[in-house]
Amino acid sequence: MEKKFGMCMKKSTWPIRAAIAALLLPATAVAAPTASAESATPDRITSSGLSARSPELSASATSTVTNGPWSCTLTASNPNRWFGGSGGGEQGIGSVSCTGGVVMPAIYVAVGLYRNGSLIASDQLEKANSIVVNRVASASPHVSAAYETGALGAVLWPDNTITEIPQIYSIVVRT
Repeated sequence: MEKKFGMCMKKSTWPIRAAIAALLLPATAVAAPTASAESATPDRITSSGLSARSPELSASATSTVTNGPWSCTLTASNPNRWFGGSGGGEQGIGSVSCTGGVVMPAIYVAVGLYRNGSLIASDQLEKANSIVVNRVASASPHVSAAYETGALGAVLWPDNTITEIPQIYSIVVRT
């Protein structure tokens, strides 16, 4: 433990998070614009890492990575319509769930909602000491179109190694 501002805090994980960002951002920031240096957050996956357009055909709505006894699965849910105060809209959920008997030091997930192949909404989440992370991207109001969910992620394993989970896509749902 290190002492900061008179309080006892856990040792900083910033160097590990910076390493994750260094691995992920160059590999995933292919088609989308990048943030300026002043607004970039070096220790997180950002929504700019999501592809700006979805592929014409999706290979899989799940992707599993393993490291010894541990495994984590990234899932891009089928988009669904939600009803609410603003008249509702469409949403897509990206999640990472892990097994292996221990919690992961950090899990990162970014999710995007695509309408007619173009990214229209995105969100990301970083969660420490967890086995499940969910994130929702939603767009309102609902418009009749073809919707798809895209998700990407990364896992910091208990042995302090990092695995990137490349972007996957759900099936296309026409509403």
